[in-house]
Amino acid sequence: MRITVRPADLHADRDVLIDMMLRFLTPMSDGPRYDWLYHQNPDGQAQLWVLIDSDTGAIVGSGGFVPRRMYVNGRESLCAILVDFWIHPEYRSLGPALQLQRACLAGIEAGPYDLYYDFPQENMVAVYRRLGIETSQWLVRLTKPLSLKRKFGRLSQIPFFGRSLIAATNGILKLRDAGKGNRSRCTISEQRVECGDNFTQLARQVSSKYGVCVARTASYLNWRFQSHFHHRCEMLTAHRDGSLLGYILFVEDAETATILDLFGMEDERMKSDLVFAALEVLRERNVLSVNAPSLRSHPQTAFLRKLGFYPREPHPVVISAPRGKAGLEGANFFLMDGDRDS
Repeated sequence: MRITVRPADLHADRDVLIDMMLRFLTPMSDGPRYDWLYHQNPDGQAQLWVLIDSDTGAIVGSGGFVPRRMYVNGRESLCAILVDFWIHPEYRSLGPALQLQRACLAGIEAGPYDLYYDFPQENMVAVYRRLGIETSQWLVRLTKPLSLKRKFGRLSQIPFFGRSLIAATNGILKLRDAGKGNRSRCTISEQRVECGDNFTQLARQVSSKYGVCVARTASYLNWRFQSHFHHRCEMLTAHRDGSLLGYILFVEDAETATILDLFGMEDERMKSDLVFAALEVLRERNVLSVNAPSLRSHPQTAFLRKLGFYPREPHPVVISAPRGKAGLEGANFFLMDGDRDS
């Protein structure tokens, strides 16, 4: 069995890739996701490589990257995020994985990209290690309970006592949070239209304070969140005297919600108001808990912990610069769940 790698033709290979990704990568693989991720990204079209069984000509794996504008060392740079790495189960071994990932990284090396990052699965960590690339950061899942219904388990099924106990306990949780909001004198409101130039201006004004981070321009936010192929992402904004100071993005999935992004001026009261306004919306919908994945090393993680979020399991993150590019030693990185590929 001879395995080769070639660049994907994003149009000619489209139907095969959608089908194979549905079978071996994600249940969300379909035409809208493919077009959204590979073609509609405002920072540029994706580049993809496919693993080929030379005996049959079949595609048995793929991997690639999506261009992403970021602020690096105080300036806006073109960077890349690795996406959609999968291999057919019959071909899953270190050799084909290394062959495919080398092609992806060579594509980045050959382009104008100042850095790349990835949220690899555990089995990909070994591939990166064989390529001499270590996991340099950790994305920790921060979580905050809004209800103790799960905690009480079967006790919640007792008609009067169980429900009364849960209601009383949840009331205490709500009351504890109520005293922490509405301190910034900002107007918190839902963003119901596309993001405008004021979001781009905010990103340019404050991104350097966050360290190395995604350039949260209006075009990026509208594509990544407002026009998402599957999720209904919600945004609350904070304004004072007509000026945009910050925003929070979150998505609800049954009884759990996830904060995708929390960004804005260095004003902890304003950010606290955004967080607790989002929590109040989610409480009214009977959401039981809220997750806020964030890089463990960034100060915003400590800030969220002060608001009652506590850390759970960490996940590895790879952040690296292509050869010949400026080093990233000592840089402060800011990534949240919304900075993933999809």
